[in-house]
Order: sequence, then structure tokens, then C-alpha cells
Amino acid sequence: MKNYLTVFATVLFAINMAFGQVSSPVVKATDSLSFMLATWTGDGWIRMGPKKETFQLTEVITSKVDGAVISIDGIGVTTDSVTNVTKKVHDAFGVVYYDEESKGFRISAFSSAATKKDVEFKVADKVMTWSFKTDNGGIVRFTEDFSEEDKWTTVGEYSADGNRWFTFMQYKLQRSTAVP
Repeated sequence: MKNYLTVFATVLFAINMAFGQVSSPVVKATDSLSFMLATWTGDGWIRMGPKKETFQLTEVITSKVDGAVISIDGIGVTTDSVTNVTKKVHDAFGVVYYDEESKGFRISAFSSAATKKDVEFKVADKVMTWSFKTDNGGIVRFTEDFSEEDKWTTVGEYSADGNRWFTFMQYKLQRSTAVP
């Protein structure tokens, strides 16, 4: 009798696992965003307070989890012309994915300047925009433009009221290698 119960329980478990794994097909981020996949290099600037710093930037964009997500890893450095000391001025990482519930893309973004943000990532004609509210009630928004072949331009803006915008960061990159 014990053997029958063990077999019965095993069969029920197997059926549950088989049917529990059935789900709708995953929308791959790479289906719409494969043009982003590459290593990108260039330079830009960032203004935090009164000081404006220029930097050299490398962004590596790769496909993960069989194309379901795209990772974006960026490091910007500057070298002091007097001391020849190199320091990081931009350190950011993001994951772009398709959200089945909202039927659109989202980005989970992390940076040395802010905590994690998980927001809508709007995509239209190789131009992406995303934004978030700051702790002081302002808005930060980014426009990522890939519309020109092998070029990527980003503009970061801030608004205290949602009407007047101040550009605090901008960079221009070139595709330096194919998909990593």
C-alpha cells in the first residue's frame, strides 16, 4: 500500500510540475532593441552643482537570459590634467525588460548618484525615454537616441516643476565593437 501511495504522490507531483510550467511566450527585449547591443565608447559631461566635469565613457550592452533582458553597464572616468589621477564620475548599470503586465518595456537602473529606480522605458524609432521623481519632488529624465547609425546620444535633464528643464548630463558614443 505504501508503494501505491508513493507512486500516486509522485505522479501528482509530476503532473503539477508539468502544468505549472506552462506559460505564455516571453517577449524578448532583443526583439525590439537588438540595435543597442554592442560596446560603445565616447565622451560626455556631467554637472553636479556648480562643477562641470568631462569624462570618457564606455557602455557595454548585452543580451541576457536568452534575449529576455538587456543589461547596460556604463563607466565614465576623468583624468586630472595636473595630477594625472583618474577617477570615476559616472557608474551606472541597468536592466531593460518587457513587462507583460503593463505591455511595455521597463528599466531597473542603478547608479552611484541615485538609488535603484524601476520605471517605464518608452521606445519609439530607436529613441528611448525614461524618467523618475526625485526625493525633493523634482523629475529626472533621460533621452537615449540611437537613430543615427552606429551612434548613441544621451541627454539627462532635471526639472523642479515639470515645465523648465536643465540639462545636467550629455554624452555621445560610437559603436566600437559588435555585440559582446
